Amino acid sequence: MEKIGVVEEKIGTSRLCLLDAAAQEVAKGEGDENALCRPDKKKRRKMRFSRTIRWSDWPVILAPKPGKDRRLLRKRRDITLLPHAWALFMKLIQPGYSRPVEVARPWCQAGFEDFRTPPAQTLGLRAAMEQAMAMRSTIAIAFLDYKGFFNSIIRMVQRRCEAHFGVAPRLTDIVFAVHEAGKAYFETALGKVGPAAVRCGNGQGCPRGPDRSLLPLTVVIRAVEILEARGFVYAAPEGFERGVPQFWMADDGAFVSDCVEGVQLIFEAVWLTSLVLGLEIGWDVDASKTAWLAWRWEGNRQVPDRDVARYPAAGR
Repeated sequence: MEKIGVVEEKIGTSRLCLLDAAAQEVAKGEGDENALCRPDKKKRRKMRFSRTIRWSDWPVILAPKPGKDRRLLRKRRDITLLPHAWALFMKLIQPGYSRPVEVARPWCQAGFEDFRTPPAQTLGLRAAMEQAMAMRSTIAIAFLDYKGFFNSIIRMVQRRCEAHFGVAPRLTDIVFAVHEAGKAYFETALGKVGPAAVRCGNGQGCPRGPDRSLLPLTVVIRAVEILEARGFVYAAPEGFERGVPQFWMADDGAFVSDCVEGVQLIFEAVWLTSLVLGLEIGWDVDASKTAWLAWRWEGNRQVPDRDVARYPAAGR
């Protein structure tokens, strides 16, 4: 709680929290509109003692995913609604996280970056497919999707990643102090359920959640780079050819190669790194999360390569 006190002194949220409470009373018809501008000292003192508790109360919405069974809670997306003052503070500390993330960001990661969107990454994959058709070469593509990525990151791993990539230790301590004290409430048809301790994750809904979550993902991407997987070599003038093994949009990854064995090798590197980091790869029977596909040429026809028996490891 001492660290939370440091946060309060840094941003001086007494008036912000008090205005939140006064606005709620006015909305209910129980308060005076003048209280929004002239809070009394007694109420200010009361709010100063209660605000740390409210910072730790996190309502969670279980939003249904399109096309998924609404009866299965594990198929829903849990979105955290943070208190206004805490969300405002996370916006104020943006430079402390954005700068290390931008320095460490791999070229193939387009998630949460200005002027880069999913269609840009899709265009890279489409160009590889068009080249494979024009040059009659084999192409294999794999797609990776983590299971509940933002809310499954292990905090010890997150702390190590922030230290490795240059986030100020004191800033990390402040953020972790509130996250580790977090209590989640779930709104259901039968009323509010909770509180439940929030023991992992960066909070899907936290303003700095994307920046912080990209750091563990950078470790996964660098594992593929260290492997020096060739990937798919795009056509270029002699001496300027470049192999591209991976494309990322936040926690969604795509891997491409000119052979199935190449994609299999990349997959194994990603799987081992994810295992070490404690990240769970999502699998689904309809292949809507993690899957691979390949095409090869038979005479003048480009046909899907469905011979899983030739690639036992990739078929699992």
